[in-house]
Amino acid sequence: MDNKTSGGKLGFFLWGLAFAFIVLRLAHIISWPWLWVLTPIWILIGLWVLFGIGMLIVMIVGFIDIHRRYKRAIKELNK
Repeated sequence: MDNKTSGGKLGFFLWGLAFAFIVLRLAHIISWPWLWVLTPIWILIGLWVLFGIGMLIVMIVGFIDIHRRYKRAIKELNK
């Protein structure tokens, strides 16, 4: 399976599911609350938020490591 095409399958599925739920709700075929109808979109937003938090953590750890290396290099130059 190609990694380039497999990444968007979950998003495509969830957007399609949300579209189907919205159409069914507007056509009065289902009488679910809007919270449940829009759940696939909330899942996508949650996944993006988790991805963003993960990337932020990686960046913070990287900056801390760079700062430590910089301080260590300055100490060695001052010896």
